[in-house]
Amino acid sequence: MSEGPAKERSELYYFCDESSFLGEEYMAVGGIAVSRNALGTVVKELLAINEAKRARGEIKWHNTRKRGVEVRKAYIDYLMKQIAANYLHFHIRFSPMNEYDHEGERREFETVSKMFYQLLLHRPVRYYGKSCVLRIRPDDGECTRRLPDFKDALHTDGQLTYEAESNCIHSIVPQSSRHQPMLHLLDVMVGALTAYRNGRHLLDAIAEPKRTLAQYAFDAFGKRDLKISRDEGNKLSVWNVIPKKKTLER
Repeated sequence: MSEGPAKERSELYYFCDESSFLGEEYMAVGGIAVSRNALGTVVKELLAINEAKRARGEIKWHNTRKRGVEVRKAYIDYLMKQIAANYLHFHIRFSPMNEYDHEGERREFETVSKMFYQLLLHRPVRYYGKSCVLRIRPDDGECTRRLPDFKDALHTDGQLTYEAESNCIHSIVPQSSRHQPMLHLLDVMVGALTAYRNGRHLLDAIAEPKRTLAQYAFDAFGKRDLKISRDEGNKLSVWNVIPKKKTLER
């Protein structure tokens, strides 16, 4: 008897970015998952927020100024609303950068690249690799330049560790955040939460707009203790790394 046609796998975009990997105690890599069907709607809604707040240019953590705080607060509110509705998923991974020996010519960049690998394996590949086709879109830069070369290794580790499909990753393509609102959405939240994790909201040296935004992000995030790892399934996770050794395997 025929088993019928194979079930078609849904397609998912996974945007990822890093924050605070130079000069801070803790750095973070984070990701947002969104279905291919929902991506266009989310982008339109983010552009509508920009229009309503009269915001122009890149909406990112590092360029937060007084006049740009409200649009960034709106991004944070939007992200948390969509997470609650199970429309977007968010994952963040904190690592103590001072506890690693940064090896090779690329040093910290190589360490962060390996941290991206761990994020991709233990979050999107783990959560979606059995049922979805993944289109991974990191913010481009030196930290993510080599990620496309990790595709086969992620497939192998995904199969062995999580029984993911052998071809679950369609592509890994670094993108310029200049033209991708999803990377703006991610950057604002990851940057603000990482600043809070580092206690920068308590320092006089940080500019008031960033201090305000870091506190706002923490409150909007449900005042979850960022020092405690928590896994709410594919919907939301906070992951604090405790290094077993000074360097990472991959």
